[in-house]
Amino acid sequence: MVVFKPLKNLKPTTIKKAFILNAIVTTIVTVLTIHIKKLIDEYEKTKFYSEIKKIIIHMIITFCLTIFVFIVFRFILGFGGGMLSSGDYKNFF
Repeated sequence: MVVFKPLKNLKPTTIKKAFILNAIVTTIVTVLTIHIKKLIDEYEKTKFYSEIKKIIIHMIITFCLTIFVFIVFRFILGFGGGMLSSGDYKNFF
């Protein structure tokens, strides 16, 4: 089995590290989500969509964006293991 090694080992093993990493990920997802909502509202083709349709589009894009951000942070910083995990990374996911 191949052992996964992040680019920078910032595993959230303390409350301080876990809090900072979670705050960074949450901030990035929130800012990008607000920006996407603005783009959906201003985009010419979606101006005539109902609010329900816009919300569904926004939810799908936000879900995909969140998964992408978590995968990037997992690859770069080893984020996502939690404070209970210890030892080496067994695999990427």
